[in-house]
Amino acid sequence: MATRLTVAVLLLALLNACASQRVVRLDTGQGAPLEYRPPTSNKSVKVDAEAFEEALTQLVLNAPLTLRPPQQGWLVRASYPSDDPDKRWQRLMSKSFGGICEPGQRRENCLSLLDDVMGLSEWDKLGVALGLSIDPLKESIAKAVENTLAPQLFYTVIATGLITWAVLAANPEPVFTKAAAIVSAALLIYLGVETFLELVDASRELKWATDRATTWEELERASKRFANRVGPEVARVFVLAVTVVVSHGITGGSAWLASRLAMLPSFTEAAALGASQLRLTLSEIGQVSAVAVSADGTITITLASTAVATVAVTESKPGYQPAPAVKGDPYHPEKVAERQEGWQQTYPKPPEKAPLRVPIGGKQLTPVFEGDAAKFLAGQPTLRSKYENAMQKGLVPPKGQNGIVPSELEGYQFKIKILGQGGDFRIHGKVSGDRIIFDKVTTH
Repeated sequence: MATRLTVAVLLLALLNACASQRVVRLDTGQGAPLEYRPPTSNKSVKVDAEAFEEALTQLVLNAPLTLRPPQQGWLVRASYPSDDPDKRWQRLMSKSFGGICEPGQRRENCLSLLDDVMGLSEWDKLGVALGLSIDPLKESIAKAVENTLAPQLFYTVIATGLITWAVLAANPEPVFTKAAAIVSAALLIYLGVETFLELVDASRELKWATDRATTWEELERASKRFANRVGPEVARVFVLAVTVVVSHGITGGSAWLASRLAMLPSFTEAAALGASQLRLTLSEIGQVSAVAVSADGTITITLASTAVATVAVTESKPGYQPAPAVKGDPYHPEKVAERQEGWQQTYPKPPEKAPLRVPIGGKQLTPVFEGDAAKFLAGQPTLRSKYENAMQKGLVPPKGQNGIVPSELEGYQFKIKILGQGGDFRIHGKVSGDRIIFDKVTTH
């Protein structure tokens, strides 16, 4: 009897595991969609506060954002008709970023409990809740946009994208199209299938709660519930993906979109993860026209027919040596294991990294960190990388950009400035022959 019970329990566990395994389909419109099951262990790309701040700084500096009317943004639903720009809506979104007013705080910078929630539309209430939910990101956003926009204005700019994606996600079987599909593809790559579906479900719950909210307290509770479900790392990716699209990433064409995507954190890691889990890479998401989620969690990604030669075809990589052919889906984990048994993948040796050069006065100078600068950067590879990337841009205007500017110190001609994390410091350098020696650190 005990043996039968044990077998029954194991069989039930096996059936539950099989039933919960997700299915992803790539539909190019030519023949049957490619269907496979991603690994059960959900992998995602970690985006911490520093990486988020640096990426957002670059996106805002290199891709100007423009204010748009609330329902005339990059995503428009038929149930939300367009009309003239609504300054009241923009003020409301700005206040929602400031949170609920504290005693003595000026009401124009926050949401006052004395205001009437009943006068807000469902769209307004969802925007308020999303603004309240990103409270953990506000400090990073403020630092990232400090040289271009007020943080409240930044949220006003991207609010339409955040709200409309959440509205689409709230449908029983959501279908994200056009720009929303690009955002969804980026989220899938960075978050993985399981976390993406959790974000969809959390958005559905948030929309349901805000539609029924009649007080500020209810809106605040709904926003906290959403924030707790998705967490700050998911929220960072959500904000970055929407920012890429809002910053003309779609209307600028595929090349422009690719250049914006390259500014996202851990781009190389994300591209590799997307290829292994979704058979899709970041550089190809511009060819995604729709992402649909069925009631059972199956995800269907619709791609342009021109993506056939690039999606899930690793053979195009230099140095690739194909494994022996197998029958069936070549991307099923069991099939991969079968054809790679006893076989070793080889790739060509990558080229050596080119030495750093600093372009100044028509010359390419070799940078050297010595003295205080070397000590300051020791053990801080991320910060050192930021300074190296900045100095390779050469001379830049005094405000609003990473790069090299004139130094005010006697005996030094130049200094490196960066924005965001580490932006309180300047590293000063002097030209010596074909080198520029950076050895002095000051606070800004």
